[in-house]
Amino acid sequence: MTVALRRPEPITVEDFLALLERCPEGERWQLVEGEVVRMMAGGTRRHAAISANLTAALLPRARKRGCHVLPDMLVRRHDVDDTAVAPDVLVTCGAGPGTARFVDDPVVVVEVLSPSTMVIDRGAKLAFYETLPSLAHIVLVYQDEMRVETWSRAPAADDEDDETPPRWSYEVAARPDDRLALAALDFAMPLAEVYDGVDFGGAAA
Repeated sequence: MTVALRRPEPITVEDFLALLERCPEGERWQLVEGEVVRMMAGGTRRHAAISANLTAALLPRARKRGCHVLPDMLVRRHDVDDTAVAPDVLVTCGAGPGTARFVDDPVVVVEVLSPSTMVIDRGAKLAFYETLPSLAHIVLVYQDEMRVETWSRAPAADDEDDETPPRWSYEVAARPDDRLALAALDFAMPLAEVYDGVDFGGAAA
């Protein structure tokens, strides 16, 4: 389960980095609105299978476009000092040093939902993702049922300026032949493949 470390005052990304340096190797943490949250290690087989299926499918499409698929990489905005979160899978098309701890220009982020992370993933993290200028698609994948929710950034109108909030469209896919479509990567994947090998309480999808 996800365990939040309650602190009297929110901490900054700089404080968070210092904390990461002292954490044992293998522990996973993220910073959500100034609160340090320990991420689940050793997740379910469903979670692992869905993440692996999506990573394998996205890799060739991303490489063809000169992009990269990265699991468990922290995402931040340099003008936001209280949040650095880790989607399960992200796609970035920007260059960066191999020693970088963060990605600030994801094109796609994917969260595989767990009961213990649902509130944060669909709440504070989703709201943060919607503020990222580079982001084209936000994908939430349920692991206890066949359901994928996708937010896609609408193209800016000619009369919009940089201060205009982005507009997002929302789609739900819930059947094996429905498709997860990511126009920014010219990518589509049937839900039957997203959930390949996933057992919902004894019935494989």
